[in-house]
Amino acid sequence: MAEDSPEEKPSLELDREDIHRLKEIMRPDPDWIAFSSTEARWINFNTQMRAVFGRSRSCRCDEDMVNAWIDDAMSVLFHWISKQIIMTESRSALFRSLGRGWIWIQLSSSGVGREDKSKLPEEQRTRFKWWFENLSRVLRNRQHDIQKLKLKGDMLKKYTTGYMPMSELVFLIYGIAPAMPIIGIQKWSPHYKEVDRWATDDIVKRAVEKPLASEAERQEYAAHVEQQKTRKQRQRERQKLKRQQQNGEAPAMDLSRPAMMEQSNTEFESLLASLKKEAGLMPGEAV
Repeated sequence: MAEDSPEEKPSLELDREDIHRLKEIMRPDPDWIAFSSTEARWINFNTQMRAVFGRSRSCRCDEDMVNAWIDDAMSVLFHWISKQIIMTESRSALFRSLGRGWIWIQLSSSGVGREDKSKLPEEQRTRFKWWFENLSRVLRNRQHDIQKLKLKGDMLKKYTTGYMPMSELVFLIYGIAPAMPIIGIQKWSPHYKEVDRWATDDIVKRAVEKPLASEAERQEYAAHVEQQKTRKQRQRERQKLKRQQQNGEAPAMDLSRPAMMEQSNTEFESLLASLKKEAGLMPGEAV
């Protein structure tokens, strides 16, 4: 039986495979992260979150005040999730092994009616949930959100292949701006408390210590990542053809752990090459 290419598989099947692969990677530490909105649990706001979201934007016509409020709201959520990611060194390493993807945050008002007429609904949020979606799933299923954000061309690459996974996280939040998602890149600061749990080796440390990338650097980095992806895809196709020639026919799709491990290893090799570039190393340079 011939093996279906990703383009021939239904989206739901591809989603199940992606989620299963991510769960396998996170198997040693599984209970703190979700990989879909349906599996993510609601988390009540802590004191810092309640303080920010309970603070009214007294003048909604003041753009600077509104933007400052949004920055504070995003920051307090980013901080909480970042703390979960770097709870331990091993957890940080597992998270990086997930590869590229977006962290989604959904805010809610716990179903309580709008009681305070002086505040906007987004100022009355009381809880949130978050989950991680790998990049393939984002591009496959989230075109509506991408279009809402008007992400295309170099701007889309900025948040997909142009961000630095060794030093940056991509967050997308629903529930702060009315009916609109907000996307942002959060870079680890070398001065961030307990960042040493994230930066556990020389490659990661050098990536964290680098300044925030310029738009031109992101474009160059995205081109490098896409070249690596194309090279690895051709390599997989050659390996597949070789197996077909050896067996006389294309093998059935194998979702066993060895097959998944082979896929993860290939992705890791490509990621490692891009990470060395991110850290300022040449492809053949020793770490």
